[in-house]
Amino acid sequence: STQYTAETRIIEVPVWYQDPCTAEVVARFREGYHQDPSGTDLDYAAKVNGLADAAEFIRRHHESPWLVSMVGFVAGLPFMYQLVPRDRQLEVPKYVRPRTDTPKLTVGHGGCFGCIYSVRGAGGYQMFGITPAPIYDPTQKLPDFADFVCFFRPGDIVKFTGIDRAGYDEIRRIIREEEPARPSTRVSTLGQAAATISASSASRPTPGSSSADAIAPSAGPTK
Repeated sequence: STQYTAETRIIEVPVWYQDPCTAEVVARFREGYHQDPSGTDLDYAAKVNGLADAAEFIRRHHESPWLVSMVGFVAGLPFMYQLVPRDRQLEVPKYVRPRTDTPKLTVGHGGCFGCIYSVRGAGGYQMFGITPAPIYDPTQKLPDFADFVCFFRPGDIVKFTGIDRAGYDEIRRIIREEEPARPSTRVSTLGQAAATISASSASRPTPGSSSADAIAPSAGPTK
């Protein structure tokens, strides 16, 4: 198999799965928008992947790392896919019709791609939860954005970690108290890590550790 070695960052992204913010939006966009209006996006994702329930899907979602393949569509939004064999790739169709609302920092999924919505707006990816720390800061006031307005870079390796309401609120509190001069704590203190990816085992997209301390609910992508 062909192997590629690249300099990259390992970033931990806390996710409050099944949070009330995305749950409220999910409930508003069912009939005429979603393939299965009777349940939630996580229920549907588990069903189409042959998993027992939403809890098993959540476990599969955060047990393997994800590779950021590009950043864009709207400013700061990372597209990523799991670094797993093809037969373990999570795949979930997009909504039948795009929503007119998606909370800022929603963790979404469409096809084989995951994403984090950097701003609030329209969207078509299934919604699984929300992350508490900003990924796009046009004002560049926070320390993570001293060099650029977007946090993610192509090639970053992301590890999702489940958190609860208390964990979400604590990270939001820390962000509010951050001093502009404080260095970033989200990227590994070891700096950049070398990642080797096997082209034969990593899933390819279809058309259509030391890690961070933290990586929550404003306008967005129609995907």
